[in-house]
Amino acid sequence: MATRDPASPALPDLLALLVGDGPDSTFAFGVSLCDGTETVELSVCDLPASIDPVSSLVGMVAPASWDAFGVVSGAIAHASGKHEQVWLGALVDRNGEVFASIRNLDGNVDAVPQGCEGQLVDLCRRVLKLPCAPPDETAVPSVLAALWCAAIDDFLQTHPAGASVGWDDLAVIHPANILLPDSLAPLSERARHVASEVCWADLRRACVDRRLTIGDILPEDAAWFDDGSFSGWVLRQLPRWQELYPFVIEGVDYEVGSTLLDHIVDMLSGTRKSRQS
Repeated sequence: MATRDPASPALPDLLALLVGDGPDSTFAFGVSLCDGTETVELSVCDLPASIDPVSSLVGMVAPASWDAFGVVSGAIAHASGKHEQVWLGALVDRNGEVFASIRNLDGNVDAVPQGCEGQLVDLCRRVLKLPCAPPDETAVPSVLAALWCAAIDDFLQTHPAGASVGWDDLAVIHPANILLPDSLAPLSERARHVASEVCWADLRRACVDRRLTIGDILPEDAAWFDDGSFSGWVLRQLPRWQELYPFVIEGVDYEVGSTLLDHIVDMLSGTRKSRQS
């Protein structure tokens, strides 16, 4: 398989052209390079129109003939307190080198400095079966709290109207019961344990094994991600527990809601142990 000579300008120039002159719709593309020339073969894939069109790339694997894979998508740029609609392109080659370009409303196309990361780059890497940046393990406790609140919210949505909800109803759906199914320790102890010991690899493995459900991530999707891209996808898809908690307490009485908050704070206040990836 041909890989790009790092000195060759073919890929960054191609990306700038696609971002600048491409259609104002989200699309992905594979690039095959011809050895010893600046010639490329381009395979363009239109992505379905939806709120999150790039999600259709999850599970895709590039053919061996593709030397690079990229995506061009609309995005919102945040700068100096302003929000601007832009078109952003990300391109990754088989060596793991990343290129990014951005087109502003004025039509100018600028290269994004090296070191660009994010959802588009992660997707491009995984389509090429390349590893993504390691996950932030310190985010796991907050994710566990969000998963608990999301599970409680789902429970309340299906609970008969007017029926009382007790603390035991909430405690039994804590993710610690899934991640530590054989433990007989009190919930607070198990929750602190998973908050300090469980890592992103554990959460992804639980999704692959169908023990844990996170949003709309399917088991095969979790297997396609690596730990870094999985963490990024979860953090962008899953609401924070602080956003879910106000909806939860509307369906329970004050004492149960207060106990829930105490357990969340207790779980988040534990010491997070360092984990090697």
